[in-house]
Amino acid sequence: MFDTETTGLDPYQGDRLVEIGCVELVNGFPTGNSFHHYLNPEREMPDGAFQVHGLSTEFLKDKPLFADVCEEFLAFVGDAPLVAHNAMFDLGFINTELERCKRALLQRDRLVDTLMLARRRYPAGPNRLDDLCARFSIDTSRRTKHGALLDAELLAEVYVELTGKRQARLSLVDEPAGITQQGIIAVVRLRPEPLLPRISAAEREAHRAFVVEKGTPGFRAPEVKHKLSLRASVTSELVFEDCLIPETNILPESKGLKSPLMCLTQARYGIAWGAVGAAISCYKSALDYAKQRVQFTRPIAGYQLTQKKLVEMLTEIAKAQLLCWRLGRMKDSGVMEPVHVSMAKMNNVAMALECARTARGILGANGITADYPIMRHMCNLESVYTYEGTHEVHTLAIGKHITGLDAFDV
Repeated sequence: MFDTETTGLDPYQGDRLVEIGCVELVNGFPTGNSFHHYLNPEREMPDGAFQVHGLSTEFLKDKPLFADVCEEFLAFVGDAPLVAHNAMFDLGFINTELERCKRALLQRDRLVDTLMLARRRYPAGPNRLDDLCARFSIDTSRRTKHGALLDAELLAEVYVELTGKRQARLSLVDEPAGITQQGIIAVVRLRPEPLLPRISAAEREAHRAFVVEKGTPGFRAPEVKHKLSLRASVTSELVFEDCLIPETNILPESKGLKSPLMCLTQARYGIAWGAVGAAISCYKSALDYAKQRVQFTRPIAGYQLTQKKLVEMLTEIAKAQLLCWRLGRMKDSGVMEPVHVSMAKMNNVAMALECARTARGILGANGITADYPIMRHMCNLESVYTYEGTHEVHTLAIGKHITGLDAFDV
């Protein structure tokens, strides 16, 4: 999330940046990382701009130039998507400054414009940042004038609401019922106090990652026995009971919940591809068997129903491959979001499981033997169907994203 304050409206007519603020979100959660600088515009502040943000020429004269913070800014944003309200305005000013520094410009395809998102969702408007904050009951009491960092923090909350990423509350607060104009009783969910946009240092330290070594008193990893799925790997329960971990075991680059949340998204991305591989294995096994197994006067691959099954399997596999290919391109471009990964994981695992069942049917009784890989894939896919987020939960996450309505009860 980023926002800027400027001396005017047109960077090509000499207007300059005077403030830039960015906050980081991962999977809809603020990580606590932010970037913020006031900037010396090397010109006088027009009165109209001063009335908007309250930043005077006197206040800004000892502040750094954009060139002084350029590298820090580029390192902070990296190759991540850039979310802003009326994003082309902010991008124009930033790219003008980057051009002065002889640095590569930020590309438009990295932008996510919350103004456009809001206009699509609420075409009747109004859709200014203040209006959206009021719509979503976001506290703006600290906002007496425009400020880049504060506006970026407010925008982060607006973006979460617009994209349906608001986490359900984990509380048992009574929620009063209201009556709509149509006379239907509806539950009105009370919005809790918003989380602080920047996590405190103490909270961040409380969510550090540690290495727990084998042999640590209180740590046990009893193996799960008698599995019928994922048998090639050892599965263990992890028990941590009053473990004392030395400070030297801290993973220094871990930052709150960001690390595990990033791992989940990456793992699901890999699962979407792996499921396609399992489906291909089942398809090839069924195809080879059908071309060799003779029934009556010909191989069973020559009969209409078997051909229909093979065609449908291959078609679904090709569609899943295209979904993964597109997801990979989005990942490379930095615009992939968790909901996109949810769609690929949900679709491809269900597709592969259906292919395994169809292939098992083509092989008949041979399909349940260890001479063929189909039952192994089918059992493994039954586990994959529910781990890294169940099929049903991914379905509802996508449903919330496209409708803006949360189907989860809280």
